[in-house]
Amino acid sequence: MKNEYYNGVTDEDFVKYFEGILHYRVELTQYQYPFEQIEPQEAIDDHIVRSQRSLFEYILESVRASVDQIDDKIEEDETLFIFNKKKTKILPMLTGIIGNYIESVKVNYINL
Repeated sequence: MKNEYYNGVTDEDFVKYFEGILHYRVELTQYQYPFEQIEPQEAIDDHIVRSQRSLFEYILESVRASVDQIDDKIEEDETLFIFNKKKTKILPMLTGIIGNYIESVKVNYINL
């Protein structure tokens, strides 16, 4: 896919955007209710998923913004195809960043 479909945003820009959002929270709080079974990394996983969702929204916004600027008429299914292609390409680039984040983030556990 041409870079023009991403409103001039490069893969590295998308990765930096994700990294900035991910590292915005370096300390997380996880509440533990006595009657619930909780995974130890639930707060970390939740933050990672939210950060990825924000990245995906940014990618989709970039695709839609560039589609609006291009003279060609691109259907919504093509727009989603372009989005999914970039998402698939970017996800493996996030693995190391996520691993480093998991090792460095501090989680405060609060028993309720």
